[in-house]
Amino acid sequence: MSWMKAVLGLLAGLMLVSCESARYEGGQPGDCSDGADNDADGTYDCLDEGCMAAPDCLDTGFRPGMLEDTPLCDAGNEAFVRRLLPQLWGRHPRSVREIELLISIIEQSSRAELVEAMMEAPAYIQRWSEVLKDVLQINRVGERSGRGCGSGEPLSLDGNGGPSTSGSLAAAVRDSSPLDSASRTGWRIHDLIISAVSLDDISPVFRVHLFSQLGSKIVNLDNPGANIAWRGVYRQLFERSYLNRRIDCLPCHNSEFSVTDSADPELDRTWQLPGLVERALYGNSGGRPTQDLDAFFRIEGVLAMEFIPEGVNPALFWDHGEGYNPWGMSEHCGSFVLPGEIEPDPEGWDGFFIEEVAQTPSIWNLEEWLHLGFDQLREEGISIADDGTLGGEQAFALLVAMSTAEKVWKEVTGRPLTVSHFFPRNRYQRDLLQYLTAVFVEESFSLRSLVAAAVLHPYFNPGMPDQCGELESPYYLAPVFNPWVVEHDIPELRLNNPGDAVERLPPRALISAVSQAMDWPDIDPLIYDISMDPGVHEQEASLEAARAFEIDLGVFLLDGETGFRSNNFGAAMAWEDVVGRCYYPFTEEDELPEADWIDGLLAAAPEDASLEQLSLALKDRLVARPALDDPEERQLVADILGHSLESRLADLEDADGSLRRFCSALLSSPDFLLAGAPGPDFAGSAPELVPAGSSRYELCQELVSLMFDEDEAACEGDGSLRLGGS
Repeated sequence: MSWMKAVLGLLAGLMLVSCESARYEGGQPGDCSDGADNDADGTYDCLDEGCMAAPDCLDTGFRPGMLEDTPLCDAGNEAFVRRLLPQLWGRHPRSVREIELLISIIEQSSRAELVEAMMEAPAYIQRWSEVLKDVLQINRVGERSGRGCGSGEPLSLDGNGGPSTSGSLAAAVRDSSPLDSASRTGWRIHDLIISAVSLDDISPVFRVHLFSQLGSKIVNLDNPGANIAWRGVYRQLFERSYLNRRIDCLPCHNSEFSVTDSADPELDRTWQLPGLVERALYGNSGGRPTQDLDAFFRIEGVLAMEFIPEGVNPALFWDHGEGYNPWGMSEHCGSFVLPGEIEPDPEGWDGFFIEEVAQTPSIWNLEEWLHLGFDQLREEGISIADDGTLGGEQAFALLVAMSTAEKVWKEVTGRPLTVSHFFPRNRYQRDLLQYLTAVFVEESFSLRSLVAAAVLHPYFNPGMPDQCGELESPYYLAPVFNPWVVEHDIPELRLNNPGDAVERLPPRALISAVSQAMDWPDIDPLIYDISMDPGVHEQEASLEAARAFEIDLGVFLLDGETGFRSNNFGAAMAWEDVVGRCYYPFTEEDELPEADWIDGLLAAAPEDASLEQLSLALKDRLVARPALDDPEERQLVADILGHSLESRLADLEDADGSLRRFCSALLSSPDFLLAGAPGPDFAGSAPELVPAGSSRYELCQELVSLMFDEDEAACEGDGSLRLGGS
């Protein structure tokens, strides 16, 4: 658990000073901090020499991005656990008993220790591997899916039958050049991502993806316009995935100047982070012609291709050719011409990114610079001169870190920290983004540290106003979730409230949550495009339906369906249409529905079990809120069930149908779909009926096996979880 201790040490240096009154640092290195880097040296002043032990830098619970003069308001441990499970493991609690067990870990240690332990589970690696694919816009299907380079089963990555979650592959890539002899061969970007998340250093993925992205599509070289057009497409993908900048926006908005800048902080609408990164990359903060960056994404003469006279298909006569496979990567991700063998660009384009590259600019240059930048940040940290300048390689890696930090925050909260001009709109967003970026860089591009910093930030779990008596207003959050309110006519409404933090769960987490709650097969199937692999038989109709459902729900699958997070009418209708019957929806026409959790509940329940007991067990399973105390709710549930709650299982002709109607209502409820609205606590209210696998002891045993080594935790006879082993 050493990485968490290191993170906590870093966090202690990044705190806001106090909730007693607002404090503003001076402009000289060594001045102690309000959490922002006001002296613009690239480091929060609490990390400057002479400040780390200062009273103003001790941890008061505040983090950058928060209001300095407002009391903390936390929703409590139960709300924290409910929000944490979908983000780390991609599912809801399986019972209020599981919530109680996870709360007990917090009570015996801390929230940080719980987060660290949960990151040991395979579910964390699985969920965040898919998130990282989305960050890099890796197509799962379609013409740019690279013959399955981004999909596949977890593999043994150490070459010796070792665990599928080994970090050895990512470590080998991190510590070598793409030209070094490969000790492993045939792996795909899918395998590298799993390995990098396991290693807890995701920097190798960004380097390798420069190659796998270029190899993801075969361009018809007989069409001269296609080669040029795809250079622009890959440049735009690169800008979105790596830089969070657009070169054609830089004349108006960059780290040195913005048309929405103002010397008056109340009117300033662009809050840049320190460092003139655009100047370091383009030679000018205002950017340069897009062609100068497009040139590095040349396909012809860089991606090894072969002319096929008989045609790959009626419209394509080119395919992957024989070439070099960087780091021993699979040919499914593309083979490449070695950098020393690349001929001058047939279009005559020179490139400029960090420096001018005449005649032969390519992704080989980008990978070399990014490799150097990552290494410099590891060894030296963020080094920004007094005039704001920094080296080009470091600026490249810093922008990648900054972009990744924002995307992780957006994944766990649903809200970005920049607006459409790619910069924060207020100082709170800036301070929070700078804080997350600093954690990511200082911890050597550790995804665990970055995710932990996000979920342990107080704004991840804000309390409702009635939970915190010291609040003078329900609008007590800095405008990091909704930055547009700062221009409201009523001053009080220029801040955010907890309602601004409510958001639908990420679509992949939502799909995973319903699959695991109902004991269904994974609805997020590993699909790849058969058009890129003619030897594969036609996909089953059920997989086509699953793909359509994912697109409707907002899952990123391909460039034409980039996904979304917001709740909307179309997504709600797709959800109701597919899961509304509470049967596994993707079976073939001649197949019976698969047995699921409701089938198991009814098969094991005693005949004298009441419909209320069965309903509470189902409600506990799906939303972990096993109560029917409100008379109006009891009547509504009885109406949905079609029977009184006192009815006995033995007397019901169609108990399955009744429970599935109630299941449908629960799956479409805010309790299942949304995150951020804490509601009342239910710990201590476990239902009487205990389905198989849901007892406290069974849940404890599973949690301990997933999260701890043998000597770190144990389950008592009553099912309670005790840290410290047996």
